[in-house]
Amino acid sequence: MLNNDALDPGYGQLNDITRDAINLAATREGFLLDSVYSGKAMAVFLKRARQGGPN
Repeated sequence: MLNNDALDPGYGQLNDITRDAINLAATREGFLLDSVYSGKAMAVFLKRARQGGPN
């Protein structure tokens, strides 16, 4: 399923959910995520996990 929640405002530009995901991954797990791909993917993953499903 495609989701655009983490894509705005554009390529390589941070939004709040991506910034939060990058910070959470770094502080909790020591993961270094970028703002282009992995940070945005983690943001959508966390949002879906918090909602309790794939939507």
